[in-house]
Amino acid sequence: MTDLPITGSVRVGAYALEVGPQTGSFAQFQPERERDRERELRDALAEKPEGPLEPVVETLEELEDTADAVTNRIEHAHTLFRAAVEGRLLDRDLLIGEVGSLLGLLQRLDKAGRYEEELRLAKALHGLLVLALRWLELVRSLRMVLRAARRAGDEAGQAWALNELGVLHLCAGDAKRAAEHLEEALAIEERIGDAAGRCAARHNLDCARRDVARSSQLRRRLVAAAAGALVLFAAGAAVGLALGGTGGDDVTEAVPTTDERTTTDETTDETTTDTTTTEAPPELTLEVVVDGSGTVDSADGTIACGTACNWTYDDVTKVTLTASADEGWAFVEGQGMECAEGGQTEVACTVTVTGVTTVTAVFRPLVTVSVKPAGNGTVTSDPPGIDCPETCSWDFAEGTPLTLTAEDTVEGWAFDRWENICEGTTSPSCSFDVTPDVGVAVPVFSQPGG
Repeated sequence: MTDLPITGSVRVGAYALEVGPQTGSFAQFQPERERDRERELRDALAEKPEGPLEPVVETLEELEDTADAVTNRIEHAHTLFRAAVEGRLLDRDLLIGEVGSLLGLLQRLDKAGRYEEELRLAKALHGLLVLALRWLELVRSLRMVLRAARRAGDEAGQAWALNELGVLHLCAGDAKRAAEHLEEALAIEERIGDAAGRCAARHNLDCARRDVARSSQLRRRLVAAAAGALVLFAAGAAVGLALGGTGGDDVTEAVPTTDERTTTDETTDETTTDTTTTEAPPELTLEVVVDGSGTVDSADGTIACGTACNWTYDDVTKVTLTASADEGWAFVEGQGMECAEGGQTEVACTVTVTGVTTVTAVFRPLVTVSVKPAGNGTVTSDPPGIDCPETCSWDFAEGTPLTLTAEDTVEGWAFDRWENICEGTTSPSCSFDVTPDVGVAVPVFSQPGG
């Protein structure tokens, strides 16, 4: 089998569900909602079956359930997944039969307590079940693996199953339940140091929290709209009563329901019409985009962003954001916002939302720049970091314009030239942009007349 990663994607609800045989699934937001699969997945998650997985076809014999046979079946599942993603598995009946056979093996491994093999097979089978739209079997297998992982005390297995269940709840439209699973998965992955799993869980959790926040915001707006309608209705009724008087006339005056109001001057009998156009208030939306590897969170809790996220405010608002770089990365720029200077790991920024506002937090990987003097002298850097011979290596963000300056600070020694970086330059200053292959700067100091 090839080591190249391959993933498949299925649209479900408001997301495209990206799955692979060896990685945690990702939910990618889609502007157009898919309804049918969302409903089917929601129904599957709502069921809580206690019975077996009920494979469609059972072809394996007990004799085949040796360790080598199981490994071969797992490899076969990987092959089927790749064929399905590449469009080479055109016989749907064949796919259903193969999936049923693998489900039967998964259930037998669970009953036998062979958890490690069960988890490997579940991961291999997971993508096939998604591509085959076998939602009920998928949910049951994940719940079975989660129970087994908890019995075995396997935290990595628990985190994987929780992420997969969480992302299914997200695609099914249940963001609150999704967040519960994903928060538990993320906590485990942070505890055990699973960087890849943490990346998937945090991305999915950001999506779930955004959906929860939008739902709460929508409920607040609906309540406010209903209250406003009630006030208008009451006011209209009061005006109607006032115009209608207390007599027994059968004629009732209509009360204008738009911003057009008609008034009558009692002394001249002249009627004037005042037409007022009320402009819709501007949309006060903040969208945060992350370029690179890092996160952005707001002090008020409305933004918790690992990819791209947004929030709509009721009034013009000054928002304080904190940009935090992932390990091995640095924050280098806040586009569209004001940010404190001098930080690379965690930087505070502010932006005032007066309309539809987009800001971008730019992160870049860190690159180690080293200085190795030949002879005796000192070298400093701008931006600060290197102060050789005390500190001769420093991590700078990729793309940083950097200047190294060599100084004659040791009696009897003088700067002569640069080698490697700024090769042949005789000026004490060596300027360049930091790149991944920047190498080592060698300032040459010599002893005049020596």
